[in-house]
Amino acid sequence: MELPIQLKFFKKIDLYQEYKYEGRKVRVSGTRLQDWKIEKTILKWTANNHHHLGSPLTNDGVAKDILKNKYSYEHLHAIESLIHRKYAERKEEGIIITKEGLLMGEVVNEVEGDKVYLKYKNQLKYEIFFWLVWFTAIAGALIVTINFLMLLYNKLGSFFLWILFQNFH
Repeated sequence: MELPIQLKFFKKIDLYQEYKYEGRKVRVSGTRLQDWKIEKTILKWTANNHHHLGSPLTNDGVAKDILKNKYSYEHLHAIESLIHRKYAERKEEGIIITKEGLLMGEVVNEVEGDKVYLKYKNQLKYEIFFWLVWFTAIAGALIVTINFLMLLYNKLGSFFLWILFQNFH
């Protein structure tokens, strides 16, 4: 039986939160702006164009094919960041984008898409589902807590009534 909402979507919600966190961190500090921009470009390209997932992306390939030589050697820092975040793994020939890196590429592609109406629709979709998941989790915890307190009250209440009844007889 298949779930109505795929687990992949929940992982993408988690990655969307990482995406937003990085955006906020970059806006506040400003020091990582260029690296984050390059990382997003690489991940977005990978989600759209990397057809041989087992084949590595070389440093030269990233510079020429993906970034079109825009960033000279600045892309090396971005590649190291991708490896550190576990979006890529280092191989002798270059890097291989991991499954999580591909999912983050999909998130970046959906949120920063070329079509403005899809971009805002996807951002809204992630925001709504993020808050819906939190609301459901909090509501579930609240229901369990209330049920426990009611059970405790019912058990202790009858115990105290029995003690009172014994004292008066």
